[in-house]
Amino acid sequence: HHYATILSDADTGCVLDLGLGRRYLDTRDLVARTIPEATRSEVETFTMDMWKPYIRVKKELLKESKLIHDRFHLIKMLNAGIDKVRRREAKKYPELLRHSRFALLKNPINRTERQNQVFQIIIEANIEVAKAWTLKEDFKSIFECKTIDAASKYFNLWLDRVLSSGIKEMETIAVRFEEHFEGVRNALYLEQSNSRAENLNGRIQKVKSIGRGYRKFINFRAAVLFFFGNLDLYPHTS
Repeated sequence: HHYATILSDADTGCVLDLGLGRRYLDTRDLVARTIPEATRSEVETFTMDMWKPYIRVKKELLKESKLIHDRFHLIKMLNAGIDKVRRREAKKYPELLRHSRFALLKNPINRTERQNQVFQIIIEANIEVAKAWTLKEDFKSIFECKTIDAASKYFNLWLDRVLSSGIKEMETIAVRFEEHFEGVRNALYLEQSNSRAENLNGRIQKVKSIGRGYRKFINFRAAVLFFFGNLDLYPHTS
């Protein structure tokens, strides 16, 4: 796999720049050349997943900004945990959990009538996968916090609930959240997210598909900046 790290403005969705690779030195070079040292103190938040090189670069170059682990990735991790519980319990309750994946993982407004019926039966059965789903929903409710103290308090209460649940798949995720407490806590009370970045990634994939791939990274970078770099392409009068 060949990776590219994309640096974008969370407010506008504009691509600031992108660099080849996602290792520490690749990321450090990208951030250092894109955000001048004189303006780094003006960066208020830096939103990312839990990739360690990104965290290291943030702590070195953008010390004054708040680290946020994107809400989308946090929920994605919890959904992955729920699905692991479901697959494990499907061996014990094959009839109950057959064809139940989307019933448990879909947003309620997107479920079909049949999926809603399956979901209700599973919740009423109160098996571990139903409890895992409830733990995820409890975590999502912490997004309503307005202060850092409230986010810390309710995260710790949620953590205790998970660790006492006996559901090993969810416990593993909760421990990882605890290890990344700063970024997770900030995600709970700050509304900043990578939603624009996720949308941007989808549009970049379309550009790559239309171009039938790019033989050289420099060409790929030029295409991304042309379409998503908010370039001023109008002619100027002298």
